[in-house]
Amino acid sequence: MDFKFFMTSVEQRLSRFKDVSELKEWIQNYARSLPEEAREDFLEQLQETEQRSHKEKLDEIIVWCEKLV
Repeated sequence: MDFKFFMTSVEQRLSRFKDVSELKEWIQNYARSLPEEAREDFLEQLQETEQRSHKEKLDEIIVWCEKLV
Protein backbone atom coordinates (compact mmCIF):
# COMPACT_ATOMS: atom_id res chain seq x y z
CA MET A 1 0.00 0.00 0.00
CA ASP A 2 1.25 3.44 -0.91
CA PHE A 3 2.47 5.31 2.20
CA LYS A 4 0.72 8.58 1.37
CA PHE A 5 -2.59 6.81 0.81
CA PHE A 6 -2.08 4.82 3.99
CA MET A 7 -1.37 7.93 6.09
CA THR A 8 -4.37 9.73 4.64
CA SER A 9 -6.56 6.75 5.49
CA VAL A 10 -5.17 6.59 9.04
CA GLU A 11 -5.79 10.30 9.55
CA GLN A 12 -9.36 9.98 8.27
CA ARG A 13 -10.07 7.08 10.60
CA LEU A 14 -8.48 8.77 13.59
CA SER A 15 -10.48 11.92 12.93
CA ARG A 16 -13.67 10.08 13.83
CA PHE A 17 -12.60 10.18 17.48
CA LYS A 18 -14.06 13.30 19.04
CA ASP A 19 -11.71 13.35 21.99
CA VAL A 20 -9.03 11.43 23.86
CA SER A 21 -11.58 9.46 25.87
CA GLU A 22 -13.01 7.93 22.67
CA LEU A 23 -9.53 7.00 21.48
CA LYS A 24 -8.78 5.49 24.90
CA GLU A 25 -11.99 3.46 24.74
CA TRP A 26 -11.08 2.19 21.28
CA ILE A 27 -7.62 1.15 22.46
CA GLN A 28 -9.15 -0.67 25.44
CA ASN A 29 -11.57 -2.50 23.14
CA TYR A 30 -8.68 -3.39 20.83
CA ALA A 31 -6.71 -4.71 23.81
CA ARG A 32 -9.65 -6.93 24.79
CA SER A 33 -9.55 -8.55 21.36
CA LEU A 34 -5.84 -9.45 21.45
CA PRO A 35 -4.88 -13.11 21.65
CA GLU A 36 -2.95 -14.06 24.76
CA GLU A 37 0.37 -14.33 22.90
CA ALA A 38 0.12 -10.67 21.76
CA ARG A 39 -0.72 -9.14 25.14
CA GLU A 40 2.81 -8.78 26.49
CA ASP A 41 3.99 -7.01 23.33
CA PHE A 42 0.98 -4.70 23.52
CA LEU A 43 1.78 -3.79 27.12
CA GLU A 44 5.40 -3.12 26.20
CA GLN A 45 4.24 -0.72 23.50
CA LEU A 46 2.18 1.13 26.10
CA GLN A 47 5.18 1.49 28.41
CA GLU A 48 6.67 4.92 28.25
CA THR A 49 10.09 4.67 29.83
CA GLU A 50 11.59 7.60 27.97
CA GLN A 51 10.39 10.76 26.34
CA ARG A 52 9.24 10.21 22.80
CA SER A 53 8.37 12.73 20.16
CA HIS A 54 4.86 13.14 18.82
CA LYS A 55 6.05 11.56 15.59
CA GLU A 56 7.27 8.47 17.43
CA LYS A 57 3.95 8.19 19.25
CA LEU A 58 2.05 8.66 16.00
CA ASP A 59 4.19 5.96 14.37
CA GLU A 60 3.20 3.61 17.20
CA ILE A 61 -0.49 4.36 16.67
CA ILE A 62 -0.04 3.75 12.96
CA VAL A 63 1.43 0.32 13.67
CA TRP A 64 -1.65 -0.50 15.78
CA CYS A 65 -3.92 0.70 12.99
CA GLU A 66 -2.05 -1.41 10.43
CA LYS A 67 -2.89 -4.48 12.48
CA LEU A 68 -6.59 -3.70 12.08
CA VAL A 69 -6.60 -3.38 8.32
